[in-house]
Amino acid sequence: MPPRAFHQTSTSNLSTPEGTYIYTLTSLSATHLAASTSASSSSSSSLITFSKSTLAPTTTIPHAHINITSLNAYPASPQTLLTSGTDGLVKLWDLRCSPPAALASEINVGAPVLCASANAQGGIIAGTEMRDHVSRVCVWDGRVVGEKPTWVFTESHGDDVSFVGFAGGEEGRRWGVSGGMDGLVNVFDLLAGKGAGGEDDEKALWQVVNVGASVHRAGFLNAGSGGTAAAGKGEWAFGISTDESLVLRSFNHTPGGGGEQEDAEGEVAGNVGDVRGRLDCEYVVDVLRASSTGAGGIVVAGNKEVGKQRIDLVPLRWTGGGGQWGFASEDKVRLQGGHGEEVCRGVWVDEEVGLLSFFLSCPGL
Repeated sequence: MPPRAFHQTSTSNLSTPEGTYIYTLTSLSATHLAASTSASSSSSSSLITFSKSTLAPTTTIPHAHINITSLNAYPASPQTLLTSGTDGLVKLWDLRCSPPAALASEINVGAPVLCASANAQGGIIAGTEMRDHVSRVCVWDGRVVGEKPTWVFTESHGDDVSFVGFAGGEEGRRWGVSGGMDGLVNVFDLLAGKGAGGEDDEKALWQVVNVGASVHRAGFLNAGSGGTAAAGKGEWAFGISTDESLVLRSFNHTPGGGGEQEDAEGEVAGNVGDVRGRLDCEYVVDVLRASSTGAGGIVVAGNKEVGKQRIDLVPLRWTGGGGQWGFASEDKVRLQGGHGEEVCRGVWVDEEVGLLSFFLSCPGL
């Protein structure tokens, strides 16, 4: 069955100079999105907000970082963005204020920050580049976002930390996730008891998943309650590597329900492997959770080869009795021409209208 095809309705370079790359997209409000950009002629990165309906820019914040490495919404505060940069800073921007007053707060992490994310309660998690043989995953409690983190994990990765995040909804208060260039995906229990013996990091490290190569994306997917295999129910931790291999492990997310799961391998039935052949793609842009309460996910697959320039969105679902995760190719959505000659770095989906509105971050697009 051929995929449902969507075609481009509008395009914009967001009024940026020639040679500008648009790296990341995130939602700012019901009517606006935000993007991070970097021009080849500049040594710093900028933030741009723009209308969802017209793609017209509304606000530009130049020199937001020397190099922006991540951009996300800060859901605990309306119209607020969270950014990180190689300048070692994590910043919160309140776009209800005009620049330069939009900079609401700034945290100096002390090492280049490669990724950052926030949960619904205002907590922040950030991962750093390896410096002096140490990379860090830092977590700040939403009630006290300041220079001193609530958690600092210095032994969870043996290389740069490439991705961090939280579980969705109320679960985000407890569960954090990180991925590294060492090929490890770590799940942390952020409400683990604080002891006096220095063993806190070990108590908080709940589960480790080895994806076999540098981690590109990581997180949690819900397998739902269907299927005949008990292992298919509930949450799974996942990681996708830079060699496009997808690995999932069952995740016992009930503290005390099964004891500590440090270094637990979990179920191996979720290994999908290299997805390029199965999805007819060159690489994976992202893996999106279906929704905050829905089951499964959406794999965003990219092709930049001439004649195949497109983005595919393929549902990933628990298939039940076979004990596997699989792709629902019959429900694939194709964005024909939604790709140029460069790598697509991000996609944003409007959950309010389902798979109808997409924005891609590519050079000048």
